[in-house]
Amino acid sequence: VGWALRRLPLPSELPWHRVVNAKAMISMTLSREGSDWRQRQLLIPEGIPVDQVGKLPLQQYLWCPKIRWKD
Repeated sequence: VGWALRRLPLPSELPWHRVVNAKAMISMTLSREGSDWRQRQLLIPEGIPVDQVGKLPLQQYLWCPKIRWKD
């Protein structure tokens, strides 16, 4: 998912900045050409605290959809 989202043209209407890695961190890498810092800048105004190394409290903000079973 991250590989595909990284290739979106910016700006994008997709909320790509809400996708983080399994360590609850923004994936920092030179190949992102600064979009990792842009991701942090987009999360903070949404009320998501991101520390200086890109870590955020994932358990507090994790999306858990309600599963509806068909009878």
